[in-house]
Amino acid sequence: MAEIVICSEQSVTRVGLAAMVTMADIEVVGQVDGLSSLSRWLQTGRADLVVVELSSLRVGEVEGLLEIVEALPEEERFLILALVESEGDVPRRLLVQLMEAGIVSLVPMDVLPDGVRSAIAAMLSGFIVLHPDVTEVLFAGMEELLLPASVPDLESNLEPDLEVDLDLDIEPLTPREVQVLNQLASGLTNRAIAQTLTISE
Repeated sequence: MAEIVICSEQSVTRVGLAAMVTMADIEVVGQVDGLSSLSRWLQTGRADLVVVELSSLRVGEVEGLLEIVEALPEEERFLILALVESEGDVPRRLLVQLMEAGIVSLVPMDVLPDGVRSAIAAMLSGFIVLHPDVTEVLFAGMEELLLPASVPDLESNLEPDLEVDLDLDIEPLTPREVQVLNQLASGLTNRAIAQTLTISE
């Protein structure tokens, strides 16, 4: 049975998250109100996964979250499901650092209960989850990094007989494709996605 700790400043949020993650083979073994409380709890308890509301932590605490995990022996390390506000209240660089750790999954605070449960199930199966809404926050304003200013110069330096189309038209996803991808990001199988959206597999 997987053991989970809930970490949030607000007691109402902790209770809500505990109810949200309740499912077979999952036991909520602790609820703490911040990073220092989590650190104290871990001195005597253990967890497979910690659900953390990042918006309730200060920037220094977010940075300290990884230090807590890295200080633990390898066999005692836990996964982290971090809940973030879609508006980006946590600096993007910190979110990137959390993702780079390879143990942190990111989902928005307003995700549906099924989404939280699917994320937890995926994480316990060895996957890292990155919700599409969080992806938008992570990669907002990075178009210039993906398409450097030197690309137009490349076109003028090409050999005359070499034709390369640098103006790639990317067709936007349809609403149905977005729905399917959201379900996939939540960790659902093809069969489960088809049943949820009432479409053929």
